[in-house]
Amino acid sequence: ATGLSKRTEIARQLDQQRRDLLIRTRINELMATNPAPSDSDAHAYYDANPWEFKTPASVALRHIQLKSEAEGRRVPALAKAKGADWNKLVTAWSKDSTTRSGGGNLGTVTREGAFAAIGAQPALAESAMALGEGGIGGPWKTDRGWHVVKVDTYRPDGSRPFDQVRTFIVRQLTQQRQQGFYQSELGKL
Repeated sequence: ATGLSKRTEIARQLDQQRRDLLIRTRINELMATNPAPSDSDAHAYYDANPWEFKTPASVALRHIQLKSEAEGRRVPALAKAKGADWNKLVTAWSKDSTTRSGGGNLGTVTREGAFAAIGAQPALAESAMALGEGGIGGPWKTDRGWHVVKVDTYRPDGSRPFDQVRTFIVRQLTQQRQQGFYQSELGKL
């Protein structure tokens, strides 16, 4: 093992590793001096990029899937009758065996209408949104049959509040600053 450090290739590799260690150590020391983004920086980013924090309108709804338009015309009146029990109507009328036991629950969807149980039905989603929260409507035709829907909740287009996204913004700004600062300091070294 004697004389290994005097070999040209080994000496070059040791010099390179020493140089890399010194550079990494110095950059890590410098990176520690890079200040974290302030709340005002995060607010400025939030205000300058509102599209990043938009939330689309969504609706949570349940349905009764029927075989015919005639059936579909009878069910809304039954559902709107005083004292009507939606779950009993679903059990008695719905042809959708997947959602029947859950009160016809189709979940929450946006205008795109990507329903897990019945596939993409944007027209049905849009129609349900027009009903508003608590609304019952139909029948509407899809490739699955006729549907009567009940809207459990409706949430209009909006934006996520700053307090909900502050941590995400600070993390993103920190990463951007660190990358820029790192490249700048590496270039100087």
